[in-house]
Amino acid sequence: MTATVHPTAIVEQGATLGDGVVVGPYAIVGADVELEDGVVVGAHSVIHGATHVGARTRLHPHVVLGGAPQISGKVEHGTLRVGADNTFREFTTVNLGSSEGRGTTTIGDGCLFMANSHVAHDCVLGDHVVFTNS
Repeated sequence: MTATVHPTAIVEQGATLGDGVVVGPYAIVGADVELEDGVVVGAHSVIHGATHVGARTRLHPHVVLGGAPQISGKVEHGTLRVGADNTFREFTTVNLGSSEGRGTTTIGDGCLFMANSHVAHDCVLGDHVVFTNS
């Protein structure tokens, strides 16, 4: 099964899309992004930076993964590793690791990020974590 990309979405050359990936309307997937099998990217979501998203993870509309660390003014940034079976609800943001810190933001498997939640640079979250709204 191949990936399905809406005609208004942008998937940059170099991005890796696994089997059954769905990229919705007006979504953007950057060149250094890897989406494992069955990932669903909702409308207007953005995934960029050196970001790896685990299988069957679902991004609802307007999610941003892999944004630059908010405190860093540097050009170089770390990575973001997201495990499998996670759910990111509307307007959730997750930053890349910082070059000053650990270098990687890590999210385990089976987590739920309710609307408007945020995971900052260099955070390490285990499995089955629930972030409540805002």
